Amino acid sequence: MNVQRAVTAGLLGGVIVDLFLILARVAPFPGVYQFIASTVVGPVAFTSGSYIALGVVMHLLISICFALAYAFVAKRSRALL
Repeated sequence: MNVQRAVTAGLLGGVIVDLFLILARVAPFPGVYQFIASTVVGPVAFTSGSYIALGVVMHLLISICFALAYAFVAKRSRALL
């Protein structure tokens, strides 16, 4: 498994999904990241814009984890290659 490729794919995928959701007006810009941060800190995330950075970091980490999991499974399954 190439970890660097999986991390790059996770970051790129997370950014592309975010851009699409924000530009298509499916998810409002600051609110979506505050929502993600609220899963850790609770409703207080909606009271300050400083939690936006936490939401962005959490979202990108989740994207990287999904890419790593896919790479791990793809390495062991011929159907996904």
